[in-house]
Amino acid sequence: RVKAVPVAFSADRERVSPGEPVRLRWSAPGSASVRIEPGGEVPSSGEKMVSPTRTTDFTLTAFGGAGGPASKRLTILVAPHVVAFEAVPQTVQACQEMVVRWTVEGASTVRIEPGLGSVNPASGYKILRPLRNTVYVLTAEGSDGQTIRRMPVTVKPTAGSCGPK
Repeated sequence: RVKAVPVAFSADRERVSPGEPVRLRWSAPGSASVRIEPGGEVPSSGEKMVSPTRTTDFTLTAFGGAGGPASKRLTILVAPHVVAFEAVPQTVQACQEMVVRWTVEGASTVRIEPGLGSVNPASGYKILRPLRNTVYVLTAEGSDGQTIRRMPVTVKPTAGSCGPK
């Protein structure tokens, strides 16, 4: 029996944020040609930087071995990416309005605690009147992972109460 070309195919990381670089390494000695899809033809051994924006299957196929083509597949998982999570202004007087806004890519659900709960998973804003220093926590979940961001808000005490005037 004739063996196919031996192939080695690896990545320096298999879980990243969108657009984060990953180094792919491969070796297929004795092959006439090698392809990585998506991507195209590559030398029989080497390395290449890729920056996937969503979960991607990379397949290396070596052609020209006596036993026919040989393939190996790698999956790079891409967790949701928090593009923005901010409070404007980030320091307020007690009971003063502030806006909390967020933009997230690749999430199926987004929660902001304390107090907001489930919010639009792509983007949005809420007007809040915090009474004390608070750390808001955004949790973005997608099929390939979870991303958590924290945002402290400073609240300065005010004289008097915060009720209607």
